[in-house]
Amino acid sequence: MVPAHRILVVEDHVDTAEAFAIIFEARGLQVSVASNGADALTILDHDQGFCAILLDLMMPGMDGRTFRRAQRADARMADIPVIIVSGDPTISDAAKQLGVTNFLRKPIDPVELVKAVERQCQDLRLVH
Repeated sequence: MVPAHRILVVEDHVDTAEAFAIIFEARGLQVSVASNGADALTILDHDQGFCAILLDLMMPGMDGRTFRRAQRADARMADIPVIIVSGDPTISDAAKQLGVTNFLRKPIDPVELVKAVERQCQDLRLVH
């Protein structure tokens, strides 16, 4: 049996994280959620089997920028693609500085979100 595609949502707003989970679980993906960067690193320390990470930049505790720097510094998780999903007005500059090629500004169009994950998760075609 082929394992399901899995994504990690790093988002401090519960409603947003739940909405992302509903969108992707309805399309057959497994979704794990972390409420900040430190929680995400803990998850990734034990499990690097994600095809993409949806990352908010502005979170309490460890923010998205700090998380991404730590992720890139750890060879076990450095290659997991990241999609920045943030309302941060400097999202474009932040994406460049953090080595992320894919980003979406909040509020998110669900169709664009699905397309972004499809681009990151190899051989994945989700129903829009």
